[in-house]
Amino acid sequence: MMFRKGAAALLIALAMVPSEAPAQQAAQPAGQGCGGWAEAKPGETLDAVAARCGGDRKALVELNPQLADSAQGSLRAGEIVYLPGSGFSVLPPQGPVGQTLTLGAEGLPPNSEIQVLAGESPEGMKPMTRAETDDAGRLTAHVDVPEWAEYGKPLYLALETAGVRFGTSVFRVESRQPRHEPGPG
Repeated sequence: MMFRKGAAALLIALAMVPSEAPAQQAAQPAGQGCGGWAEAKPGETLDAVAARCGGDRKALVELNPQLADSAQGSLRAGEIVYLPGSGFSVLPPQGPVGQTLTLGAEGLPPNSEIQVLAGESPEGMKPMTRAETDDAGRLTAHVDVPEWAEYGKPLYLALETAGVRFGTSVFRVESRQPRHEPGPG
């Protein structure tokens, strides 16, 4: 019986929170850590919650527009927020233009189309490819470092669905050709 009361309270709380999330995700239990819905604890701030999931305040607000006006970045105890998945990896972390990268992520919406973006800055990203998450919200995608990427500069990569950015990672662009050390002459 206690489970039913807790589930009812969670559903009432979720109904009161404005959200862009699909109804199927709203039924996920609160307090499960990153990659889903969680309940704010007393004294928690946007920065602390974002850091716990490997993100920042801006990314957390993008996922939860209702938090944009939170005073001083504080959260109300019991407030329900969607937390990005903590796992977004780019392998290898550096390499030349043309290098094939493997992107991996967890904690994304299950069975969803995800757009892979890349750019010279987080604000100037362009679509690269699309991929699908599995039933558990995991993603594996492959992209090549684009020809327009500049040597010595970072290449920002992100995952996005329905206009919500779930993660940003940085790849370091190395020389276009392997470096050759001069041999003994």
